[in-house]
Amino acid sequence: MAKSDDKTENPKPSAIMLELASVRKKLDDIYARLKEHEDHLIATRELSILQNETLPFINFQFKQQLFNTWALTQSLHEVEKEVALRYGSFQNAMRDLSREQEKAAYLAKYVDTMLRNYYEIRNENVMLKQKIDELKNQMEAKDMQIKAMKGITQEINRLITQRKLPPDIIAELQRILPEIPRPVTRPIKEEEEIL
Repeated sequence: MAKSDDKTENPKPSAIMLELASVRKKLDDIYARLKEHEDHLIATRELSILQNETLPFINFQFKQQLFNTWALTQSLHEVEKEVALRYGSFQNAMRDLSREQEKAAYLAKYVDTMLRNYYEIRNENVMLKQKIDELKNQMEAKDMQIKAMKGITQEINRLITQRKLPPDIIAELQRILPEIPRPVTRPIKEEEEIL
């Protein structure tokens, strides 16, 4: 029996190794489970923090962003209205500008025509003044001729009536005198009276 006691007291090294490997495996399994539990606890804690602290903050930020987006949309609508009003005003201003340009072009043509007409009338006026001056000179010359002829005929008539000339000259003058044109007395116009 002494031999059998030795067997139980001193197990074989291979059995110890197997048991050791089995214990080591169990320990590794326990460590792995502990690691899983630890990871699960960390994840649970992170989830709890996320739910209790981070999610409300993110929710607040999301709501804030929604409000900011809504405010920006309202501002954009206001800007669109303002742009529409200004575009309408711009179109009205462009129409007014176009009308004013048409008026300016018409006035430019009108002024150009008026200038041309003015120069034509001025030139005609100068020509008419020249013709009037020529006619006045001609009339003055004719008036002088008429006065001279009148003086001559009066002198001839005086000589005939006084019979200071020989009878044959008087007869000749009486024959010629009816052929001499008598001066035409014309009425004096107001313009000539002013001159």
